[in-house]
Amino acid sequence: MLVAAVMWDLPVLDRIIVALVVLFIICWYWNKTALAGLGIERTVLMDRVNVGDTMVEEITVTNFSRLPKLWVELSDHSTLPGHNAHSVVSLRGRGRSSWNVQTAAERRGRYRLGPILASAGDPVGMFTSDVTLPVSHEILVFPARIDVSGISLPTAQLSGGRVAPRNTLMTTASVSSVRDYAPGDPMNRIAWSATARRGQLMVKEFEPDPTADLWILLDLNDDGQFDLQQRQDLPPEYRHLNTTVEYIISIGASLANVALAQGRRVGVILNREEPIRLEPDNSERQSFRIAETLAVVTSSGSRSLTESLAADARKFSRTSGLVVITADPRSDWVAAGAALVERLVPVTAVIVDAGGDGPDDIDPLMTRLARARVNVHRYPTITGMIKREKQ
Repeated sequence: MLVAAVMWDLPVLDRIIVALVVLFIICWYWNKTALAGLGIERTVLMDRVNVGDTMVEEITVTNFSRLPKLWVELSDHSTLPGHNAHSVVSLRGRGRSSWNVQTAAERRGRYRLGPILASAGDPVGMFTSDVTLPVSHEILVFPARIDVSGISLPTAQLSGGRVAPRNTLMTTASVSSVRDYAPGDPMNRIAWSATARRGQLMVKEFEPDPTADLWILLDLNDDGQFDLQQRQDLPPEYRHLNTTVEYIISIGASLANVALAQGRRVGVILNREEPIRLEPDNSERQSFRIAETLAVVTSSGSRSLTESLAADARKFSRTSGLVVITADPRSDWVAAGAALVERLVPVTAVIVDAGGDGPDDIDPLMTRLARARVNVHRYPTITGMIKREKQ
């Protein structure tokens, strides 16, 4: 009332100046408190997804202040391709706002969600302020799952059993030991002779059937790789497969999952400038270890398949199988593959056929591999299949 009375006694121009000064002070104070008491929480339902899956994230903005916030603009600085969590919200005092963000995983790799830049200001727009909220989350996108049902995995001839899923709850022909009975043990596993000798219930421990190790060699040198044409008529689940490198990695990851599901010990060799080797294992951790490695690996260098096979030849034996996945049409490594076959190492070659985007003919390589008694599979890219269907 006092301010109004003083302004009424002033000339018109002075009253305008005083009003502007008062508005300036109000807007300045409003802007200073616009982001006070603001909290943001982000919840990711799954931080490990495959290419083609949908990543769902919930973002909650809370106003812990009693004063309302007319507008708050939130800009997410995520590295995940296609992720858009931008929003403008209005919050009451002690209020909150939540929304879901769904993003299709387009490319394999390691990405970061966040941080979030929050911007706000006064109602008139004289001032704006912003603050970076370090609410971040790491996302890992595994290689795509693709159909590898047409590829037969090599098996070794092992004495004493066959390649079978590993299941310690099932009995086999081999008894490894006996132990004390524990509640829940099935009656058909009781060792009656040992029970009679010791005067207490004893049960048999069975040794599972032997399984053949499987080595998967991915040819990730830069030589012999091809970029595939981007086509609008591709199914959405195949659009990320835009290079032969992506096909090699996706095939390798899918074959590893199939073999691990069969209980086989799987090892991986990545042929690149700096080779990467994962020793064979059939634990649950091995599946994540392979997926995490293939999620971030890139092609590099010009290290040949011949050099890779020679460097790791001692790892392959008649009790293990080898799968070589390559898109390189050159056949200089066939002799190294034939040498392994002569040692009774079962070898399978998967040749990625890039169609018109790659070499004109990979048949000579496949013919030489077949003559060397290597089991050969041609894996056509989706662009190559579409082009052949149109011809």
